[in-house]
Amino acid sequence: MFPWKLHVSLIESGYMKTPLIKPPYKSFEDYWSRFSQDAQERWGRDYLQEKFNQANDNILFKHAEDPMKVVRALEHAVINTKPQIRYNPGWQATFIFYPLSLLPAWLLNLIVMKLDPTTTLPSSVHKQPKPKPFIILLKRKRHLTIL
Repeated sequence: MFPWKLHVSLIESGYMKTPLIKPPYKSFEDYWSRFSQDAQERWGRDYLQEKFNQANDNILFKHAEDPMKVVRALEHAVINTKPQIRYNPGWQATFIFYPLSLLPAWLLNLIVMKLDPTTTLPSSVHKQPKPKPFIILLKRKRHLTIL
């Protein structure tokens, strides 16, 4: 974009107080009733109950920030003749998400796996057929190979 004198800016925010992270569900029963029968069977009650509880207990969701911080960053990027390359509106972006974005992918995946307290699996995972090993007998070499 540089040859055309176009500036590209990244706006990387944390969680903001929007309807996306604060759904209108009062209880798990209300949340559960909004799923189709197919989705209920696929995910299972235990898994969705655990995810619902995790979302309600998430400290970043509880301390979500004002979305106007993102609007101001966007406004600054659009109006200025020399906008910043990277905007991190809010404390979550500055102190949590930006430092995490600098880590190698394998280390970030390891951290996310260690921090995710999920203990149950979706019910459809239990219904999948288990793979069977293929057994091939090679006549010429007279040995058994399991693939």
